[in-house]
Amino acid sequence: MAEYIIGTYIFKSKKEAQERYSQILKNWDCGEYIHDTDEHLLFALLDAHPWRKSIVGGSRIVGFILNETGYRSREVRAVRENGITVAMPIGRAFAKRNPTKLEVFRDRCRKAIAPQIIGFKRRSQELFGGFECEVTHQRLAWDEVHIDHVYPFECMIQDWLEQCAWDYSLASVSGFADWHSMKAQLRVVSKAYNLSRGKDDCV
Repeated sequence: MAEYIIGTYIFKSKKEAQERYSQILKNWDCGEYIHDTDEHLLFALLDAHPWRKSIVGGSRIVGFILNETGYRSREVRAVRENGITVAMPIGRAFAKRNPTKLEVFRDRCRKAIAPQIIGFKRRSQELFGGFECEVTHQRLAWDEVHIDHVYPFECMIQDWLEQCAWDYSLASVSGFADWHSMKAQLRVVSKAYNLSRGKDDCV
């Protein structure tokens, strides 16, 4: 059975991932802020959630709480920086749907540039003897680091597709990787910061 990946968390299967996230609903009291590993798991799920944009809104997510619904069940609510809470349905994140051409292309491009991202991370560690978030200035361990695009990755994807007449082929993926190696501006940020902020718009 194929592995099921959510952010940096690897599960043996989709079923195992669903069971692990369902356990969060049992681990905490209603109204209590979720923390520790469960909080990190929820930030990872938020990043992959199909409703991410509406959940984050114009704010950023700073945490999660458990809420009791009117149907004798529980739900996870994401807490925005302004204090507003928004439902984040866990089951919805696992719903099956056919990916679009753009989504497939984007995923292939991310895999193609992965060696560049890992190389940048290793060079940063060797050069500075560790990691510091360039936004919060927090000292970070290896597994707390995300490599962020200063000019958003999504914007780079759109720029490239405009240049190559919206070619989604494997050759275009390879071309993007070469172009990315010359054009991308990368920085070290904390995983918590990167997963909690809204996606950047490309205009």
